[in-house]
Amino acid sequence: MTCGSNMTILNTLYLTNSVLTNALLTCGGNLTVTNSGTNSGAFYVYSGMTNSTWPNYGGLVRVTGDVFVASNSYIYPYSHPTNGGSVFFSVRNLTLASNGAINATGLGYAGVVGTNGLGPGRGYMKDDWVGSGAGYGGAGGAGGGTGPAGGTTYGSSNAPVDPGSSGGGSKPGGVYKQGGNGGGSVRIQASQRVTVNGAISAAGNAAGGSYGGGGSGGGIYVHCREFCGSGTITAIGGNGGHPTAGGGGGGGGRIAVWREYDHSSGLTNYVTGGTGTVSGGLGTVVFVLIPHKGTIISVR
Repeated sequence: MTCGSNMTILNTLYLTNSVLTNALLTCGGNLTVTNSGTNSGAFYVYSGMTNSTWPNYGGLVRVTGDVFVASNSYIYPYSHPTNGGSVFFSVRNLTLASNGAINATGLGYAGVVGTNGLGPGRGYMKDDWVGSGAGYGGAGGAGGGTGPAGGTTYGSSNAPVDPGSSGGGSKPGGVYKQGGNGGGSVRIQASQRVTVNGAISAAGNAAGGSYGGGGSGGGIYVHCREFCGSGTITAIGGNGGHPTAGGGGGGGGRIAVWREYDHSSGLTNYVTGGTGTVSGGLGTVVFVLIPHKGTIISVR
């Protein structure tokens, strides 16, 4: 979709990508996601596959101007459920109003019914009944009893472009269930300012059955000149299916914020692992202060 000027999403818009290099949306002005009456504004963006070289994303949302997400309005960036390709947002300014959000909870690698999870940090199913939690920033928790080991960590703490992995499946009462989905990927490149007064979330989902593993938290990667706001950034792991004798918890995800100026106040971030027979490990949080541009004078 191409829009040469300002664009407003009043109710719901779905965009799906199946080609690696195509932009899902090119907006020449400002993009506003807002509500209309009793309906919340919602922008659903589905990534296509990506490859191992370039581009390292599965869909591009390119906005020349500013993106504003109003209160009770949401952007949902879906990673590819089996390949992990994810959406890349390129904007000038991004503002999330209070109670507005970019929500990628459970939108990473998908859980699979009755078998191992998906993704580099996948959880595993053992003996047809118990699953371990998936890993990403933190390792996944092991399954109960002699259950499988948890999923491993992967990806970059400083540039977390990957989504979270899914947990191992289970078979409670003889019925196969899937492990929890991994958290998705929220990747934002802003030439000027990012303001988070609402929330950015990429949490993993809890297991679908009582002995399954939780999905790992996803990746949140923000790069901007000025970072502001007092909201929340969350990439927690999903809970395992049983607290004492079942699935393991998903590991926490990864959060990285690169900014030249920081005017945030009271901003909170969470990358805790999910609970389970063995809880998932703590994820990673990295805040990098980019050096200011300066002038170099060379005299000889």
